[in-house]
Amino acid sequence: MGRSLRYPGLRIFTLTLAFFFSCFNGRTDSNPELALLFIRSSSLVPRFVFVSNRQVASLSAFSIDPASGMLSQVSGSPFAIGPASGGSACQPVVDLSGRYVYNANAPGGSIYGFSIDVASRTISSIPGMPVTGLNQTLPVAIDSRSRYVFASENNSGGFLKEFTIGSNGGLTQIGSVNGGTQPSYPIVDTFDRFVFVGDFSGTNSAYPYKIDPSTGGLTVGANPTYNAVSSLPAIEPSGRLLFMQNTAGGVNGALLYSFLIDQNSGGLAFVDQDLMTGGPQGIGLPATTPNPPAPVVTPDGRFLYVSLTQNGNNGVAGYSIDYSSGRLTAIPGHPFATTGDTVQQPAIHPSGRFMYVANSSSSTIDAFAINSSTGALSAIAGSPFSAGTGPGPVVIDRGGYFAFVPNNNSGAGNTVSVFRIDSDSGVLRQVNGSPFTAGTGPLGIAVASYTE
Repeated sequence: MGRSLRYPGLRIFTLTLAFFFSCFNGRTDSNPELALLFIRSSSLVPRFVFVSNRQVASLSAFSIDPASGMLSQVSGSPFAIGPASGGSACQPVVDLSGRYVYNANAPGGSIYGFSIDVASRTISSIPGMPVTGLNQTLPVAIDSRSRYVFASENNSGGFLKEFTIGSNGGLTQIGSVNGGTQPSYPIVDTFDRFVFVGDFSGTNSAYPYKIDPSTGGLTVGANPTYNAVSSLPAIEPSGRLLFMQNTAGGVNGALLYSFLIDQNSGGLAFVDQDLMTGGPQGIGLPATTPNPPAPVVTPDGRFLYVSLTQNGNNGVAGYSIDYSSGRLTAIPGHPFATTGDTVQQPAIHPSGRFMYVANSSSSTIDAFAINSSTGALSAIAGSPFSAGTGPGPVVIDRGGYFAFVPNNNSGAGNTVSVFRIDSDSGVLRQVNGSPFTAGTGPLGIAVASYTE
């Protein structure tokens, strides 16, 4: 690029995350925060890729050549995030100031933290980290101003923990609130007003909290009860609608829910999808088994998609979103078939024009063009594209230049594939040197981009 970083206090940092529903009980396929992160700029340059290696509890850190897309391991990488014998590293999360990356270890009940030095391209452990004594911690959520961290304890009687971020990136716990029996991933709304968490098992509720902007303290809002066993969230970009899904009931096992978010309290109002008697209902996902990946929402907030896996119905369900009511309507032609098996969570290009879906069992990536009027999907020329062994969900940097894919087939892949994205056609072209070696069992990915 040949351009130096602007004054650090003025730079804009963004990240892209690929989440997996269980970082300690098998591989998963979800990115519940995608709906929050569609802020695209052609000046956003990817500089780091962080890959959690679940089976050996380590974090691989790579610097990115923004011109070629090639990856180089950062000195000291991979970094330990718990005993290798314990495994089960969760999703890495980078704060939006671009200074720190946090990685939870679920069975170890700990959160590890590392400082990012952009100028020297180095990563170092944050003094005083890890935070320990937690109860099967899931990947954390961070407010956009890098002040507060929220972490769920996904175990019987778990809580949603609140932390402040210190001047050196260290975490100090300031509180703990109810998250149900087994709280799932927390998610912060677009404007740092609220944090939401669904109960994985037990209370069948979504828990909303209002964030005190000066202290980070949480005040509970109205929380509706619904028939949920697994709650993987997404938020419509304007912050008006929350989407969650369950694994109990519905067509072959899964229902998708919409909630209207009270813009003052964060309280949730259940949207009735079927408009029939018998109380509010979710919308049934077609022919999918329990535990589908989290939904994803387009940058303009008009369409929502969910991957369908197994039951002989590999594909993507698509719905148009009624912004006022929160009701979902199936997009004509839905569900849209994929060419491979074990469909992962979709990744939507920041432009909103393209979608990429990895097929883990087939080691391929389906690429679709998104119709801007209807939301319908159509295959891009050359699709499907070959990936490594057992690809997980595709991750796209915030400028929309590259796609990153962790390749992990029960530890057999252990690489990261990198593709350049053609901005006109959406075609994927693998960069030189790809795939790049990672640790054992790469799953979660976070990509850090800066304005330069």
